[in-house]
Amino acid sequence: MNHKLKKIFGVILIILGVLGGAVPIVQGWLLILLGLALLESAYANKQIARIKKWMNQVWKKK
Repeated sequence: MNHKLKKIFGVILIILGVLGGAVPIVQGWLLILLGLALLESAYANKQIARIKKWMNQVWKKK
């Protein structure tokens, strides 16, 4: 996939994820993660690692 197209699609997914956070039907967090994964930047990778760490902590508490 073209690099510019991946960036555009990643940003669109993040925007939809933020908007989807207000709508109970749409899984906003999932769209945000997919958008960050498509961006493939150092910032995005750092945020994905932070979210994975947080999710592991949440699952261990149950």
